[in-house]
Amino acid sequence: AKTGTTQLDETSGKRYLVLGQGVQYRGSPGQANYEEVEFATYQQYVPQPSVDAKPKKPSDMLSTWQLLNAQDNAAKAALQWRFSMPVLVLIVVALAVPLARTQPRTGRYAKLIPAILLYVIYLVLANAARGAMEAGKSQVPYLLWWVHGGFALLAWVLFDPKRLLFWRATK
Repeated sequence: AKTGTTQLDETSGKRYLVLGQGVQYRGSPGQANYEEVEFATYQQYVPQPSVDAKPKKPSDMLSTWQLLNAQDNAAKAALQWRFSMPVLVLIVVALAVPLARTQPRTGRYAKLIPAILLYVIYLVLANAARGAMEAGKSQVPYLLWWVHGGFALLAWVLFDPKRLLFWRATK
């Protein structure tokens, strides 16, 4: 269709998709028995979703520039969350490399469960830090970055076991 809009029926409260100047194809896939119907206007009922979508936080709907200028805790937490997501990806990649190493006779998926648990713990701690920052309960101003720093340190330690505090050289 060349045009498309949604309309709300005032009496019933139902929403309809209204298409204009288009073509509809009917038939069975893979067979040559199809119909081509041209229409000037086509109206289709759009059912309401059965599951209520979780409403977004107001701070998540602001632009980054607006978040930079905002002074409330929710906006500061949302801004830090936006900047920290690429960092989270890089740290998870850095954690994946040492956790993917396996010995020749161990199973290929031997370290999969610890890696998944570590990732889940990372996300839970990051979300908890964001929640604490939004609620103003955090005494640490950049709590989210402390979580990232802790997991970046863990990735650094896992890369080389010689950096462990209690590592003993074998003779």
